[in-house]
Order: sequence, then structure tokens, then C-alpha cells
Amino acid sequence: MSSAVTLDVTLSLLCAASCLIVTWWERRPVEELVPLGLVAAVGFGSGALVSVLWPSWVPQGLPFSATSLLAPAGVAPVMVFLWFWARWPRVETPLDAAWMGVLAGAGAGAGATLGMVATERYLPWLAPAVVAMGATVGSVWGLGRLVRRRLWLVAFILASLALCAGIGLLFAFSAQLAAPRWAFWILAGSLVLLAMATGMWGEVRLLGPVLREEVGFGLLPPWVGDLGPRFSRRFSRRWSPRGDERRAMVRLVVRLGACKAYLAAKGKHQSTATVELGRLRDRAKKLFHPQGLEVEF
Repeated sequence: MSSAVTLDVTLSLLCAASCLIVTWWERRPVEELVPLGLVAAVGFGSGALVSVLWPSWVPQGLPFSATSLLAPAGVAPVMVFLWFWARWPRVETPLDAAWMGVLAGAGAGAGATLGMVATERYLPWLAPAVVAMGATVGSVWGLGRLVRRRLWLVAFILASLALCAGIGLLFAFSAQLAAPRWAFWILAGSLVLLAMATGMWGEVRLLGPVLREEVGFGLLPPWVGDLGPRFSRRFSRRWSPRGDERRAMVRLVVRLGACKAYLAAKGKHQSTATVELGRLRDRAKKLFHPQGLEVEF
């Protein structure tokens, strides 16, 4: 295995590992990392399988622009899996969807690189492009959680496919311009950061109103309504000086807000979510009002 292939696989897996570490550091317990790790594993298997079968699907002399436009077909199995897997409660916020997209893309990038090597059709831009595609799909689908009409949701899905095709073209043209290998990963990193920023914006839009409403009810103190919706502020020592306590408090607040937003979107007939919201409110009441303050909803 060449050093270039080793670098691509290593960076892809490092990207997946970084996602798992950050999500754990923010609020996820270890047992909730298993479904996220499964996403990366499915991405790896799908990327390897598609890349091995790719020569039988795509003629050898096909122009690079046409090949890059077929990139969404290469990530289609992962997108189908995410469609069924990336749902509440595994995905609570738009940023969670973006994390899951990065994990799927990183796994698929590593698997596709090894598969391409096996078929002797290695493309130096493939792994970073697939990572960027995964992050983009995750962030776009995360924004889809903010809409309630199915027609708009379909529009978001089509937009993610179009963006994947555009990313494939962008990386392929960069390769035609003889861009150095590090440029592909810098470009991919920039697109991943853009996807994360989009997920954070969507998270504020989703959690902000519902948490402020809980503050108005008296369930949550005002500072929680300010810190809870913003990813960067969930690491503040205002929650607790101890990391485990901070993660537990953040997890409770985010899950409460996400559950309430889910009920608002799906309707009160979702009995499981209704019971979960009541349980989360009871826990929040005991945590933030240990003296037994009465709260009216």
C-alpha cells in the first residue's frame, strides 16, 4: 500500500474518530456512541463495495466530469441507510445529523480508497471528496428537521444530491488542474466546517424557542436557555466544574428541547415522545429546582 493511500485512509478514520470524541465530550455517553460508530462502519462497507463494483458500472473511457457527476450514486447506499437510521431519538438536532453525515462520509472515504486500490483505479481526490459529501448530506438533512411539510423535505433531499454532484465536480476539476494532495484535504476540511456551522445554526433555530419557552414556564433558569441552544456554550463551566456532571446536564437540556421540538413537528399523538417529555421535565425540575418549586406548563 502506497503512502498516499495510507494517508487518505488514516485521515478519513481520524476524521471519524474526532467526531466520536467531540460528541462524547459534548454530551453523549459511551453507549450512545455505538450507533454512531455503526454509521461509520456501514459507510466503510458501502464505500468499499461501490468502489469495487464501480469498474463494471462506469466505462473506462468516460470523461472525468461525467464520472464525478456520478458521485451521488456512489454514496447512495449510505444515504438510504441514513434515511432510516438518522431519526429521533438517535438524531436530536440538526448538528447531530451533520455529525452522522461526517461519520458516514469518513467511513465511506476510507472504504472507497481501499476498494479503488484493489481495482487499480485509485483517485487521489476521492476520499476527501466523499468526506465532504457526507458532511454536506448530513447538514442539509439536519436542516430538513426544521421544516414540517414533506414537499420541502423532498426538496432538501434533492438539494443534497445536487450538492454531492457539485462537490464531485469541484474535486475532479481540482485534480485536472494538478492540485497538490494537501489541497484536497484542505478543501474537504473547509466544506466540513461549513457543514458544521450550518448544523450549529440549525440547532439554535430548533432549540432556542423551545428552551426559552421552558424558561418562561419556570422549569429552566434563564442561563440554561441562553447556553443550551449553542454548541460552543455547552462546554462552559457554568454548567458544572466536573466534566461528567456538565455532560449529563447538557444531555438532559438538549434532549428535553429536542423532544419538545419533535412533538411540535409530529403532533401530540406521538405517545412515546410525550411520555419522554414528561420524564425529562421531571428530571429537569429535580435538577434545577431541588426545593420542589411548582412549575405550570
